[in-house]
Amino acid sequence: MDKRNPKVLITVVIACVVLVAVVITLVLTLGHKNSSSLTSAQQDLAKQQIQNSWETFFAANTSLQNRENVLENGSKFTVPIHQEFDSLDSQAPSATVSSITLTSPTTANVVYTIKLNNQPVLTNQKGQAVYITSTWEVSDATLCGLLNLGGVKPTACQNI
Repeated sequence: MDKRNPKVLITVVIACVVLVAVVITLVLTLGHKNSSSLTSAQQDLAKQQIQNSWETFFAANTSLQNRENVLENGSKFTVPIHQEFDSLDSQAPSATVSSITLTSPTTANVVYTIKLNNQPVLTNQKGQAVYITSTWEVSDATLCGLLNLGGVKPTACQNI
């Protein structure tokens, strides 16, 4: 673990948790169907919503409430999200999504890069998006994975 730059580790952990939340949401909302049951227009819309959720979650100007809204079980992560983003606030965190693969109508694999001050710090990270109640969200597992990189294991991540 790189003890010289804990902010990078925190950012990685957050990105991972976000991805897992999105995948879980997709599974729960759309059931056991595969992505081929979605029309091409539905797949395009899903990918756009996933990208928007990821970018919103990691954006420097996103409020805590909005981060919780795009994270699976976001209210369980209020404290770690608040702590992590407060520590990164001056570094203008952001994320870019390079690919999204729908694995079912309720889950997707996401490849993303986390940036601080517009410089990549974690590139080509793998995470998940989940579809829950008509919303594509960053998965809890993705965020927990990122938090684990920083040595943080919130209670909400204990069973993930």
